[in-house]
Amino acid sequence: MAKQTNRDRRDRLEKFLSTSGWAKDHFGHYQKELPSGTKLRVKMQATSCRLEKQVKIVDKNEWLRVDGAYYKNIRFELGDLFVGSKRLKKD
Repeated sequence: MAKQTNRDRRDRLEKFLSTSGWAKDHFGHYQKELPSGTKLRVKMQATSCRLEKQVKIVDKNEWLRVDGAYYKNIRFELGDLFVGSKRLKKD
């Protein structure tokens, strides 16, 4: 079995997000608005990704880091994705 590279893991993550209702923005990150109105973003970086939540701070929307992981530590289990300790369910 061939060793997975960060590029392979990132591609798998992007495929999971795009098929789960996440939209890619013009920066290459993925965003989704939950039914509750909460906006989430998976910020794609060179060797890792961060899960962020949009919050209002002093009348300005800011992205607050919730969790993150290196691509090598991202897990896919039973059709769900785990970024650090946070679970993202496939819609």
